[in-house]
Amino acid sequence: MSRDSILSWRYLYLYSIAFRVFFGLSNSYLHPDEHFQSLQVLSNKILNYNANLPWEFESDAPARSIGILYIVYGPLLYFVKYACPQIDPISIWYLARLQNILLGWIITDMCLYRILPTKQERMKALYFVSTSYATLVYQSHCFSNCIETWLVLITICIIEDFRYIQESSDVRISSMPKRKAVFFIGVLMSLGIFNRITFPAFIIFPGFYLLKFIWLKRTMWLALISFCISSALLIALDTYLFQGSFDFLKKPLQLKNYVITPLNSLIYNTDPKNLSTHGLHPYYTHVLLNVPQILGPGVFFLFRKGGDSYFRTTPFLSVLSGLLFLSLVPHQELRFLLPILPLACCCFNINDSKAVQEKTKTRRTSPIQVIINLWYVFNAVMSILMGIFHQGGVAPALNFIYSNRENQMENNYVYIWWRTYSPPTWLLGDRKFEFEFEELQDDALVHSGKKEMKKKIIVDAKGCSYSTLQTNVKSFKKKQNKVFIVSPVASFNINNDFPHVNMTWSYSQHIGLDHLDFSNKESFRPGLAIYEIL
Repeated sequence: MSRDSILSWRYLYLYSIAFRVFFGLSNSYLHPDEHFQSLQVLSNKILNYNANLPWEFESDAPARSIGILYIVYGPLLYFVKYACPQIDPISIWYLARLQNILLGWIITDMCLYRILPTKQERMKALYFVSTSYATLVYQSHCFSNCIETWLVLITICIIEDFRYIQESSDVRISSMPKRKAVFFIGVLMSLGIFNRITFPAFIIFPGFYLLKFIWLKRTMWLALISFCISSALLIALDTYLFQGSFDFLKKPLQLKNYVITPLNSLIYNTDPKNLSTHGLHPYYTHVLLNVPQILGPGVFFLFRKGGDSYFRTTPFLSVLSGLLFLSLVPHQELRFLLPILPLACCCFNINDSKAVQEKTKTRRTSPIQVIINLWYVFNAVMSILMGIFHQGGVAPALNFIYSNRENQMENNYVYIWWRTYSPPTWLLGDRKFEFEFEELQDDALVHSGKKEMKKKIIVDAKGCSYSTLQTNVKSFKKKQNKVFIVSPVASFNINNDFPHVNMTWSYSQHIGLDHLDFSNKESFRPGLAIYEIL
């Protein structure tokens, strides 16, 4: 690698830091879980916001650890609560994203620096990780998968250190017991499992070196103790937070008194009926669809001829382990594979043999440069699409409603959200509990069977038919409500036949990929708007 190319890569790496902040402060909305399994829950618990909580945190057997959320986002929300209680919710959202950017940047860079043996290997991995849209966009959002990525990286970093000690011929190095690291591994395993039960999938193959090390050093007991202590503390924290009291300590030996979220999650996710409600995918979805979507042209670097030297590395074993075991589960989403991105970038082979270099001397660009150029294009397009436009109007629309709440005291207001992701209602900052949240079920009338509803109603109509939308609008209008439809501009323009409509607000940077019609160009028109039905 020439000095000029090294300098250009360094500049791109520095630019990528600015890109992280830019996309982190953009309004895209990638999946409901980024809100409903994080700040939607904590804002209700800590800031006393009125918010509809997901089943994972409301059922008799909670399937998500709320303790992990308190550890990651609790300090920020408590700071907001006591230092700046008047801050608007969307600013809290931006602060949480900036926190994720900072944590992800520090953890990723430090771990890759320690995992990789040479300066060039480190630069290569950091460059591809930093310029990937998965880092620029996904890793700033409040997904549990982002936390999982950090924990996987730290764990692989420690395992790589153990492997180096085992394989070293230097007696001083090979005799190191690394007791603190062994203790920390137990803590990491506990945190990882309580965050997501998929965490062990990324550790199984590299875990061979971990087990070998703690067996030879006779420190397995230390890892088990730290794992058990950490797990017991997380169980106690979850139980207290879900039950609201320490009554479970009155009979500490009765397991039924405790909330063990990883166990509940495992029981839930091993039932095919439950998984079918979230969507079942072919077993090849991760390999053939999700990996190419995450790595893009980088797939060629991962399996390029001559790259077999990386196949024996700890990062590649983790990639293979996660990919194999997660592919055995019939519910497969792209974000489940986020932890493989930085590890796969460690294994990219961008070196040409001397023979290939001689052949490409007469060409203007080498095959590697072509793939790198494709990498730029792919990640630029995906960053703009997923980082700016994807459901990008939902949060600003909620912020508009929040900003105008004082002007809506006299009338009954109904906001029907149609063909958008579920609105994360914590962004309304409703501390007075003025809003009621409804979800359209089986195309039924929202308020059927209810005698009285609140003055302000948020209705998640999902992707219901236009006729069902009309029926609900007419039903609400009969009760002297001011009815607004929050909808993609394209969907509303294509279907609208209401005689009198007033657009009260619009936002151009919004695209929903679920309702595109390739036979109708109008469906590709970007934008989200709030329409008052007069």
